[in-house]
Amino acid sequence: MGCPPADAPGAVNRTIARVIYAQIAVTVLGALLAAVWGGKLAVASASAGGAIGFVPSLVYALTVRAAAGGTLEKQWRAGYVAEFLKIVVTLALFAATFIAFAELRFWPLFLTYLGTLGVYWLVLWFDVPVIKQR
Repeated sequence: MGCPPADAPGAVNRTIARVIYAQIAVTVLGALLAAVWGGKLAVASASAGGAIGFVPSLVYALTVRAAAGGTLEKQWRAGYVAEFLKIVVTLALFAATFIAFAELRFWPLFLTYLGTLGVYWLVLWFDVPVIKQR
Protein backbone atom coordinates (compact mmCIF):
# COMPACT_ATOMS: atom_id res chain seq x y z
CA MET A 1 0.00 0.00 0.00
CA GLY A 2 2.71 2.46 0.94
CA CYS A 3 2.52 5.88 2.49
CA PRO A 4 0.80 8.84 0.89
CA PRO A 5 3.03 11.63 -0.35
CA ALA A 6 3.99 14.01 2.43
CA ASP A 7 2.15 16.82 0.66
CA ALA A 8 -1.06 14.80 0.16
CA PRO A 9 -4.14 16.33 1.80
CA GLY A 10 -4.67 14.76 5.19
CA ALA A 11 -1.28 13.00 5.32
CA VAL A 12 -0.19 15.02 8.35
CA ASN A 13 -3.54 14.44 10.09
CA ARG A 14 -3.22 10.69 9.53
CA THR A 15 0.29 10.69 10.97
CA ILE A 16 -0.81 12.65 14.04
CA ALA A 17 -3.75 10.29 14.53
CA ARG A 18 -1.44 7.27 14.28
CA VAL A 19 0.84 8.78 16.90
CA ILE A 20 -2.06 9.34 19.31
CA TYR A 21 -3.55 5.86 18.74
CA ALA A 22 -0.14 4.27 19.26
CA GLN A 23 0.40 6.32 22.43
CA ILE A 24 -2.94 5.12 23.79
CA ALA A 25 -1.96 1.53 22.93
CA VAL A 26 1.34 1.96 24.78
CA THR A 27 -0.58 3.37 27.75
CA VAL A 28 -2.89 0.35 27.83
CA LEU A 29 0.07 -2.01 27.49
CA GLY A 30 1.91 -0.20 30.30
CA ALA A 31 -1.14 -0.44 32.54
CA LEU A 32 -1.53 -4.16 31.79
CA LEU A 33 2.12 -4.83 32.55
CA ALA A 34 1.82 -2.81 35.75
CA ALA A 35 -1.23 -4.88 36.74
CA VAL A 36 0.76 -8.07 36.37
CA TRP A 37 3.82 -6.88 38.27
CA GLY A 38 2.78 -4.05 40.51
CA GLY A 39 -0.85 -3.94 41.58
CA LYS A 40 -3.46 -1.20 41.56
CA LEU A 41 -1.19 1.70 42.44
CA ALA A 42 1.25 0.73 39.69
CA VAL A 43 -1.67 0.54 37.20
CA ALA A 44 -2.83 4.02 38.19
CA SER A 45 0.73 5.33 37.92
CA ALA A 46 1.29 3.77 34.49
CA SER A 47 -2.06 5.09 33.29
CA ALA A 48 -1.17 8.57 34.51
CA GLY A 49 2.21 8.39 32.79
CA GLY A 50 0.57 7.37 29.54
CA ALA A 51 -2.03 10.11 29.81
CA ILE A 52 0.73 12.64 30.39
CA GLY A 53 2.13 11.43 27.06
CA PHE A 54 -0.99 11.28 24.88
CA VAL A 55 -3.19 14.12 26.18
CA PRO A 56 -0.70 16.84 25.08
CA SER A 57 -0.51 15.14 21.67
CA LEU A 58 -4.29 15.34 21.45
CA VAL A 59 -4.16 19.06 22.36
CA TYR A 60 -1.54 19.52 19.64
CA ALA A 61 -3.70 17.73 17.07
CA LEU A 62 -6.81 19.74 17.90
CA THR A 63 -4.88 23.03 17.79
CA VAL A 64 -3.31 22.25 14.41
CA ARG A 65 -6.59 20.95 13.00
CA ALA A 66 -8.33 24.21 13.91
CA ALA A 67 -6.00 26.01 11.49
CA ALA A 68 -6.46 23.52 8.64
CA GLY A 69 -7.53 25.19 5.44
CA GLY A 70 -6.28 28.57 6.62
CA THR A 71 -3.46 30.57 5.18
CA LEU A 72 0.06 29.20 5.35
CA GLU A 73 0.89 31.83 7.97
CA LYS A 74 -2.10 30.76 10.10
CA GLN A 75 -1.02 27.13 9.85
CA TRP A 76 2.58 27.93 10.84
CA ARG A 77 1.36 30.00 13.78
CA ALA A 78 -0.94 27.17 14.86
CA GLY A 79 2.06 24.81 14.82
CA TYR A 80 4.00 27.07 17.16
CA VAL A 81 1.00 27.58 19.44
CA ALA A 82 0.35 23.82 19.45
CA GLU A 83 3.94 23.05 20.49
CA PHE A 84 3.76 25.66 23.25
CA LEU A 85 0.45 24.25 24.51
CA LYS A 86 1.87 20.73 24.39
CA ILE A 87 4.71 21.75 26.71
CA VAL A 88 2.39 23.66 29.07
CA VAL A 89 -0.14 20.80 29.22
CA THR A 90 2.65 18.26 29.83
CA LEU A 91 4.04 20.30 32.73
CA ALA A 92 0.55 20.87 34.14
CA LEU A 93 -0.28 17.16 33.95
CA PHE A 94 2.96 16.20 35.69
CA ALA A 95 2.27 18.77 38.43
CA ALA A 96 -1.35 17.67 38.84
CA THR A 97 -0.31 14.02 38.99
CA PHE A 98 2.31 14.58 41.67
CA ILE A 99 -0.10 16.75 43.68
CA ALA A 100 -3.14 14.44 43.30
CA PHE A 101 -1.40 11.15 44.06
CA ALA A 102 -0.42 10.82 47.70
CA GLU A 103 1.47 7.67 46.79
CA LEU A 104 2.90 7.11 43.39
CA ARG A 105 4.96 4.43 41.72
CA PHE A 106 7.68 6.31 39.88
CA TRP A 107 8.87 3.61 37.47
CA PRO A 108 5.50 2.61 35.97
CA LEU A 109 4.65 6.29 35.46
CA PHE A 110 8.03 7.21 34.03
CA LEU A 111 8.44 4.16 31.80
CA THR A 112 4.95 4.43 30.33
CA TYR A 113 5.49 8.15 29.71
CA LEU A 114 8.80 7.37 27.98
CA GLY A 115 7.02 4.71 25.93
CA THR A 116 4.54 7.27 24.66
CA LEU A 117 7.43 9.52 23.65
CA GLY A 118 9.15 6.66 21.82
CA VAL A 119 6.02 6.22 19.75
CA TYR A 120 6.79 9.48 17.91
CA TRP A 121 9.98 8.00 16.52
CA LEU A 122 8.43 4.68 15.58
CA VAL A 123 5.41 6.15 13.83
CA LEU A 124 7.45 8.76 12.01
CA TRP A 125 10.01 6.12 11.02
CA PHE A 126 7.35 4.02 9.33
CA ASP A 127 4.92 6.74 8.25
CA VAL A 128 6.96 9.54 6.70
CA PRO A 129 8.26 8.66 3.25
CA VAL A 130 11.94 9.07 2.52
CA ILE A 131 12.71 11.33 -0.42
CA LYS A 132 14.22 9.12 -3.07
CA GLN A 133 16.97 10.49 -5.23
CA ARG A 134 16.76 9.84 -8.94
